[in-house]
Amino acid sequence: MWRGLQESMKLMGMKGYLHWFAWMFKFATSLTISCFLITGIFFIPTRNGAIINHSDPYIVMLFLCLYGLAIVTFGFAVSAFFAHSMHCNTLPNSVQTGLLGRIAAIAGKSGLLLHTE
Repeated sequence: MWRGLQESMKLMGMKGYLHWFAWMFKFATSLTISCFLITGIFFIPTRNGAIINHSDPYIVMLFLCLYGLAIVTFGFAVSAFFAHSMHCNTLPNSVQTGLLGRIAAIAGKSGLLLHTE
């Protein structure tokens, strides 16, 4: 279906880079909204303080947005090697989950995730 949509856009005179830019804009917009929400959740004050106490919210939001854009760009780069979108979706998600799981395991063993004052 996606290939047919891209071909029909080419027949109408749309350049290939504009098609990719439209998809990137779509994902970047939804990513920015979720980064705002996640940053807001991180800095909601509670009895014990916020989840992240000693950081600037703008820097955290910038980091989350840049990380998300890197993941989307990686997905676009990997999509050139696959014909079916299901394979293209599975590989970056499994790589990201594996890396984040390994980082969480290392941080948990070293005590970085414990909140002590």
